Amino acid sequence: SFNEHCAMRADFKRVFPNARKPQPQHWMDLPCGSSAYHIGLIVNSKERCISAELFILDNKEIYRTLEASKTKIESECGCSFNWMELPDRKASRIVVSIPKNWQSADEQKPCFDWLCDMALKIRKVFVKYV
Repeated sequence: SFNEHCAMRADFKRVFPNARKPQPQHWMDLPCGSSAYHIGLIVNSKERCISAELFILDNKEIYRTLEASKTKIESECGCSFNWMELPDRKASRIVVSIPKNWQSADEQKPCFDWLCDMALKIRKVFVKYV
């Protein structure tokens, strides 16, 4: 359903032109212009929330560079992120979540729109600061 929704949004298809094959996981990864990081879109049925993140693979320097611009990034995105360097792990995450039940028929479209909108914001804003 999410792929179908994305296909109807010209702004999303312009930035992320290749449709993703549906997978059984609760997340979807989107390219972000570098193999060092990607955008993750996550649905959590148990906690009834949806999330969008910049997932940085094994590069703490990129994380620190972005964190140095945290105020500007959050202002441009219009939200506060959870900045997770994860010093004991290779990856770092910069995540925004909202409480939503994406499985509810009434909430599905707003959830899908929020995920698309956040993916576009992350792609546009974060790349400027790396």
